[in-house]
Amino acid sequence: MRLELLHAEYEAKQQELLRLNAKLEALATTDPLTGLRNRRFFKDSLGSLVDDDAGTGIPFSLLILDIDHFKKD
Repeated sequence: MRLELLHAEYEAKQQELLRLNAKLEALATTDPLTGLRNRRFFKDSLGSLVDDDAGTGIPFSLLILDIDHFKKD
């Protein structure tokens, strides 16, 4: 009985940890002002996109815009 309670507590804590990690990941990769993904997200994602397309022979293009002062008063 005690072992079952400990296991249930462990599972609950594991689920909470997974939830908090997902929240942290979202905070780290999303701009709080716009809600859009930030540079960190694109940098992390770009490597896998290039790797996926490397053997296809299909041209790969990427356009990145840096908009400064888009919310001037």
